[in-house]
Amino acid sequence: SSDVCSSDLFNLQAQNADFTYTPHEGCDNVTVQFTDASTGATSWNWTYNGTPFSTLQNPQRQFNTPGTYIIRLTINGGDWQEYTVNVWQSPTASFTTTGNDTACTSTNITFTSTSTQGSGAIVWYVWTYGDGNRDSVMSSTISHAYPSPGPYTANLVIYDQHGCYDASGNHNIIVYQAPTAQFNISPSSACGAPITATFNNFSIPAGASYTWDF
Repeated sequence: SSDVCSSDLFNLQAQNADFTYTPHEGCDNVTVQFTDASTGATSWNWTYNGTPFSTLQNPQRQFNTPGTYIIRLTINGGDWQEYTVNVWQSPTASFTTTGNDTACTSTNITFTSTSTQGSGAIVWYVWTYGDGNRDSVMSSTISHAYPSPGPYTANLVIYDQHGCYDASGNHNIIVYQAPTAQFNISPSSACGAPITATFNNFSIPAGASYTWDF
């Protein structure tokens, strides 16, 4: 009858597939929450790049491999909607230092990033030195001097243009007290020549070798 046809047409028009999701993009291992926003849905079939992954109304999905994923929601076996999720490869952080991770106090150590970029260019470097100081810079190379002797742990965190990041393994830095050369002469003055003088070494700390220049 015409009433039945009108009812069927209404039901078809009322079935409209749609959904929201967050985040729209992320780094590898990102978990995306999908939320149904359909009209008239009684069943849900979710796929990514054609592969089914859920029949829940509001599923989650973790994406471990970088790439572009086309997410499709089909409702009631008919109407569908699809959107894209971009998953980026994270960078890998690493760095080297001058001097085989050893230095004297107040001597600059050069830290150089040897990091590998992922899907995007590395744009930010956060260097921590283990002495309470930190530098957040765009440069992949930086110098730092330790004012006091001791063991320190340095670390690098890098960020790329997509907001993906990675932290390096720790570098153990050993800083030794820089020596201070000092001495006196006895006697410091005398009449006539020749004169025998004694040079008393008071250098701190006591060194393994000394070079005297007369």
